[in-house]
Amino acid sequence: MDQAAVEDSRGRAAVLLASVQKAKRQAVVGACERCRSKKIKCDGERPCSTCKKKSIQCIFEVEENESHQEARKRKFEEISQAYSEAQDLLAAMANSDERTARELFNGIRKGQTAASIMRDCQTYSQQQSAGLGNQQRKKLFIMAVVQSTLALREVIGVGISILEGSSHILLPQQDAYESIRDTVIHLESIGQLLRDANPHATLLLLGGLPEYNLCRVPRAIGDGLDHGPVVWVETAPWVDLSIGNHATSHLISIFLRIHNPFWRCVEEDLFVKAMRSGQLDSGFCSPLLVNAILALASQHSEIDEAFFTPGELLTRGEHFHREALRLWALEEGLASLTNIQALLLLSIESGVRGNDKLGNQLVEKAYTLHKMLPIPDIDHNAGSAARDYCRARRVIAWTSVYLE
Repeated sequence: MDQAAVEDSRGRAAVLLASVQKAKRQAVVGACERCRSKKIKCDGERPCSTCKKKSIQCIFEVEENESHQEARKRKFEEISQAYSEAQDLLAAMANSDERTARELFNGIRKGQTAASIMRDCQTYSQQQSAGLGNQQRKKLFIMAVVQSTLALREVIGVGISILEGSSHILLPQQDAYESIRDTVIHLESIGQLLRDANPHATLLLLGGLPEYNLCRVPRAIGDGLDHGPVVWVETAPWVDLSIGNHATSHLISIFLRIHNPFWRCVEEDLFVKAMRSGQLDSGFCSPLLVNAILALASQHSEIDEAFFTPGELLTRGEHFHREALRLWALEEGLASLTNIQALLLLSIESGVRGNDKLGNQLVEKAYTLHKMLPIPDIDHNAGSAARDYCRARRVIAWTSVYLE
C-alpha cells in the first residue's frame, strides 16, 4: 500500500470517529418552567434568553447544570428523607407522655419542620433527664438529713440551702447511701457522704451548720459484726409477699423496740408467742396485723425488703400497706382484737406517710370496732388464756380511746 492510500485511510477513520462522537447523546440541561410549558427551546441560562427577552420571571425547578433525571432523583431523596422524619415525629407523639406530645404538636402548629421539632424534643428530653437526676439527688439527701440526729434548726437550714441551690457542691448518688442504711445518721455520716461526692472540695458551708471541713470528717467505725434482729420469727404463714425470715424478724424487732413501747398496740409476749406458733386461728396474731406492723416498721428501715420501689424512700412499706388494706376488706368489718390493733397501726402508718385523711378514717373504724367488742372483767380465777385476752383487750381499749 502506497503512502497516499495510507493517508486516505487515516482521513476516513478520523471523519468516522468524529461523526460517532457527535452522535453520542449529551446530557441536556433542564429547561425553565415557561419554556417547558410552551415547548420551546431553552438555552439553560439563568435567566434564559427567551424569558430575558420577554422580561418575564424565569423559574427553574432543577439546580444549575442539573438534568431533569438528576432533579427527579434529588427530589425523590428529599421526599424520602421528609417522609422518614415525619414517621419519626408521629412515632414520638404516639409514644410520649401528654406533656411531650403537646410540645410536639405545638411545634407543628408553629410551622417547624419535622427535623427541627425532633431536635428540640431530644434537647428537651436531655434537659429533663438531667433535671430529674438532680432532683432525685436532692430528695435523697434531704431525706437522709431529716432522719439524722441534727437539730430541727439545722435540718431546716440544710434543706433551704440545698433546695435553693446556693450550695455549689455535688450531692451523693443513690448507691452512696448504702453505707448508712440501718444506722443512726450523725453529722459525721452526712459529711462523709459529701466528702466522697466532692473529693477535691476543702470546705463545706451549709445553711444551719457550722463550717465543716470535709477533709477532717472521720469515717464511721463499727465492729463489723451482724448482730441480727432482736426478735426472731418466721414469715410464713403470715405474709404472702416475697420476704425472708431475716427481713421479717428485722422489721418486727423495729416495731417492738421503737413503736410499740409508746403506743402499746400489742402485748409483746402474747404477740411473739402467737406468731411463732404459726397458727392462723390465734387470737393474738393474724396476717392483717403482721402486714400492718411491717408497713409501719418499714418507715424506719432501709433494708431492700422495706422498699416497694428500690431507692425510693417514700415508697417504703407501700406493699405491706396495700396487702393490709386488702386483708382488711376481706374481714368485712369483723370486730376482733387483732383487727382493732391492725387498724390502729395502719392509721399511725398512714399519718407517717402524710395521708391524714386515711389515717383518720382508719382510727375511727378502729374505735367503732372497739365499742362493738366487749371488754371482759378481770377475773383472777380464770385460766391463763382468758387472763391473757383480758390484758390485751383492756390495753388496746386504752389505745383506741387515746388515738381517737
